[in-house]
Amino acid sequence: MAVVTGANKGIGFEIVRQLAKEGITVVLTARDETRGKVALESLKSQELHNVNFHPLDVTSQESILTLADWLRKTYGGIDVLVSTFEAYTLLKHFAFVLC
Repeated sequence: MAVVTGANKGIGFEIVRQLAKEGITVVLTARDETRGKVALESLKSQELHNVNFHPLDVTSQESILTLADWLRKTYGGIDVLVSTFEAYTLLKHFAFVLC
């Protein structure tokens, strides 16, 4: 189970696509919920149904903690975190949900 930040476009989107093609369950995150959902629909139209979306503003501790709580409840934690933002900023908040 992988989480990719800033994944509604560019390198983040392609990382999600490649992980999903390998059969990995991926959570695509983006600040803008509309853009995130558009990216999700694009992937689903490519028959990549193992991708989910959750909004995330990596500059907001509240947003990070909301996502971390959702990940813990939904997946029991995560195996991979791919950050297109400062990895350390996220990792210190996600550390308690990593499995």
